[in-house]
Amino acid sequence: MNAIDYQRRMLTQFIQDGGDEESIFVLIGDHQPPAVSRRADGWSTPVHLIAPDAALVAAFGDYGFTPGLTVADLTPKLRHEGFYSPFIPALF
Repeated sequence: MNAIDYQRRMLTQFIQDGGDEESIFVLIGDHQPPAVSRRADGWSTPVHLIAPDAALVAAFGDYGFTPGLTVADLTPKLRHEGFYSPFIPALF
């Protein structure tokens, strides 16, 4: 729990100190190895997009992204390398 709390505090401080009105932060999480997780938990990697532009963030809704930290559907919507596909068009 200490490591999780440290990461949360460190990332929050980094975003608050390093961000501005044009910053985009993409946080790519880590998943637990099969020896720790149950198969039912899945081994997907969480991805969080933080940006001040609500339209940019909303553009990811078509790819299964949802607001907040709660995940309603644990079925993976895209692979790691698939993030590039919605990200680049959304920037333009």
